[in-house]
Amino acid sequence: MCEDTLDQACQRAPVGNLTPSALYIHTAALATLPPVLRIYEGCARSYVGAVDGANVIRLHRRKAQISYLTYLGFEDDPHPALFAALVVPLNNPHVEYRDYTTSSNPPILHRKEEFRPGDHPLRERFARLTRQEERFALYGEPQRIGTRQGWQEVLDERQVTLRGHRVVRRQGRPTR
Repeated sequence: MCEDTLDQACQRAPVGNLTPSALYIHTAALATLPPVLRIYEGCARSYVGAVDGANVIRLHRRKAQISYLTYLGFEDDPHPALFAALVVPLNNPHVEYRDYTTSSNPPILHRKEEFRPGDHPLRERFARLTRQEERFALYGEPQRIGTRQGWQEVLDERQVTLRGHRVVRRQGRPTR
């Protein structure tokens, strides 16, 4: 498949978190994608089979590669940590498995509503959290918040915490 075709299809996808390098979707949203992206993902799946536990798919926009990501607690954790990744390059036979179970600073997810179709029952709950986080200016430095430690640092600086899928101000004096 042509990189331009994949990139354009990712940009037009009705669901997903679009980054400069990839489109991220929840596995349950796969059927909502344009046919070219379903075929693209199907090529990787036909090579490795179903990936047990994977709940997010990373469709790379500029290289022939699909990643199957496992985020434990996707529905319940406001910012689930990456547990494992299976990276499937479509132009060579070397599949790579990455284990994050022992990482003290794993990547985490934000804006979970973008991963799910509009009719998903939890989508509004996820979107409400994102709106609250935007009001507290927690996304101002995207390069910092992609990992558990960086995210916690930003929460501490803004003197807020999460209670479930809600942002709340901390009580008491600021810590130094």
